[in-house]
Amino acid sequence: MRKSFFGTHTGISSCNQEDKIVRILNLFLLISLFWSCNRNKEPRASAEQVSEPILWGLIEVADLQADPYGSWYRPGYAAYQPDTTALRPLKGQLDGITITVFLGTWCEDSHREVPRFQRILDYLELPDERVTYICLNRQKVGPNSEEMDYDIQNVPTMIVNLQGTEIGRIVETPEFTLEQDLIEIISGNRDY
Repeated sequence: MRKSFFGTHTGISSCNQEDKIVRILNLFLLISLFWSCNRNKEPRASAEQVSEPILWGLIEVADLQADPYGSWYRPGYAAYQPDTTALRPLKGQLDGITITVFLGTWCEDSHREVPRFQRILDYLELPDERVTYICLNRQKVGPNSEEMDYDIQNVPTMIVNLQGTEIGRIVETPEFTLEQDLIEIISGNRDY
């Protein structure tokens, strides 16, 4: 007779009814323990995140430039130097282009990518009225469920539209660089 985690065994084919029940119960407990340890949990907010209010809904760039968001937006914008050589062919060629940016003021990817993206848009001289910023909460939902029409799964998501039709998007982080991804989307060389 052998003992194991799953009960006492006398052999593979000689399990009695009690051994089967013990095995099943142990297996159930093991699966329950594994499931409870590995399920997705909402990350705990740091003290900094708790103290900073979350912007929610339609905003303007000025909202990001103001404190408390300016503490991450302004340095990110100032430090980023767009690849102007790569972007130069796009300058003045953005007729019909509008951009919708979904972000979370609680999200580190948004903290990094949104100021950089706006710096690129400023270099390209895309008018502010052709860029829409929508802040989502931690569940990635807007106050009017704006994200539903765009199937937003992650933030930031920068959606590029031509004549009102989506032609591409950058989700969370660029595939190559923000500049290269934007160039490929606008030139039609990238499927999304």
